[in-house]
Amino acid sequence: MQKTIKIVMTVIFLLTIALKSYTQGEVFLTADFEGGSKPSGWTEVRVSGLKYWEYQNGGGANTSLPDFRHPAAAYEGNYNALFFSQGVGPTSRLITPAMNLSYSIKPVLSFWLAMDEWDGSTDQLKIYYRTKSYLPWQLLETYTATLSVWTKKEIILPDEVKVTTLQIAFEAKSNYGYGVCIDNVLIDERGVLPRTVSTVNMYQTKETVASGTTGNPIAFVEIETSGNSGSLNLTQANFNYTGTDINEINAFKIYYTRDSVFTPTSQIIGTSNIVGNNIQFSGFSQALQLGLNYIWVTADIKSSALHNNNVDIELPANGLTINSITYPSVAKTPTGKSLIEESIITTDFESASSWSLNNSWAIGVPLGGGTYDPNHSFAGTKVLATNLNGNYPSNITVGGEHNAISPQANATYYKNVNLRYRRWLNIESLDRSRVWLSNDDGSSWSNVMENQFQIQDRVWKYLLHDISSLSTRKGNVKVKFSIDESDNSIEYGGWNIDNFAITGDFIASDVGLKSMVAPIVKCGLTSAEVV
Repeated sequence: MQKTIKIVMTVIFLLTIALKSYTQGEVFLTADFEGGSKPSGWTEVRVSGLKYWEYQNGGGANTSLPDFRHPAAAYEGNYNALFFSQGVGPTSRLITPAMNLSYSIKPVLSFWLAMDEWDGSTDQLKIYYRTKSYLPWQLLETYTATLSVWTKKEIILPDEVKVTTLQIAFEAKSNYGYGVCIDNVLIDERGVLPRTVSTVNMYQTKETVASGTTGNPIAFVEIETSGNSGSLNLTQANFNYTGTDINEINAFKIYYTRDSVFTPTSQIIGTSNIVGNNIQFSGFSQALQLGLNYIWVTADIKSSALHNNNVDIELPANGLTINSITYPSVAKTPTGKSLIEESIITTDFESASSWSLNNSWAIGVPLGGGTYDPNHSFAGTKVLATNLNGNYPSNITVGGEHNAISPQANATYYKNVNLRYRRWLNIESLDRSRVWLSNDDGSSWSNVMENQFQIQDRVWKYLLHDISSLSTRKGNVKVKFSIDESDNSIEYGGWNIDNFAITGDFIASDVGLKSMVAPIVKCGLTSAEVV
């Protein structure tokens, strides 16, 4: 009899647990901010500075153009949450009320996010969770990429959140961008849904590339996944080369990122082979996460590559292998291409260099010790920097500038001359960073670029300056990067330069005076005629 009672009690207990498990679609939290204020039960804790989250229609705006918001309006309705400060450093956490997810199966946090850049600077959002109010916050995800339009983000919450007192924090940090905007926050139960590939697309970067440079991103594949159970692993990728001549490429590599901003730190290591015009990557296993995943293809361009030839690839049908299934069903042939420009001079800073450096400038491995500085190069391992492990000095004055001067480039027979490089620059608004150009071997300099405002790069950026008016047919061209002035208050990491090149279009034929022949005595002319 006692044994029978125990069995019945066990069955009842298991049935109770089953009934308490949430069904697919159960909503634990929703917030659309349509009240125009902080939602009921939410709290806010400032981490740094005096700025609070606001609730309005759209993103931040320049005070002189208050109606031009970035983005222009909320994702839906008339209000969204916004953290916006015209400065650097203010940080605040917007915190949800405690939620009971103890019987959840596969809870998912989703929200819409926008973070537009202002003069190259983008703010930052971090997502945290904690299981009790007195425990430390645990980082879930970080968003630093520019999002000029509303973009949906989804995070599968870990098993650790299945407690009775879960809280989520949205921590925004101002970097002088147009603000962090969130809308339509939702935590709901998805149940067990097998992980699947939803869509596969491909896009070209359409960046002009300099001959003799490496690590140039030329295209990326966007793979969108759905579901929350099981795993998806990319194990093979094949591409067809459709550019002018595949023999102009030294090597192809592939990289993985979670957003559409290239990061050179996430190379997928495997085996690569080129068979005819087919580029094959295998021998790796790259896990794909929920939502959007990006596979980048980069190219190392030979020094002998011809001017105006193009670099282009396509993703053939069945070019990707994910969990032994091939995608896509039809070829992806995006529009656009990358053009090659002939390099008059190029430097990757990997070997001994003839650059002229003074004061804090150095060539070497970046260590990330400066404010917002990178801890990695764009290509290879070394960069040109104002300080490889710290900030540029304070109190730099005119006459004591910190300069890095390039070797001489001979553009005597070139037109359409351009300066191209990868930049990671952080400088305070009252300090001055400049790019100068000389066409007389450094005797005089013309200004090409200078910061009028604060610059805060968070990724390696591609920079182009048209220097044709100063360099066409000039034989003694030099470039100078400088920190010309700094005050005694705030300093940042300064310049980081990689993949430097001066490119141009070689003048193969031209009309000009080849030689002068003295006047001859003929047809009434004498040897005394003036020429």
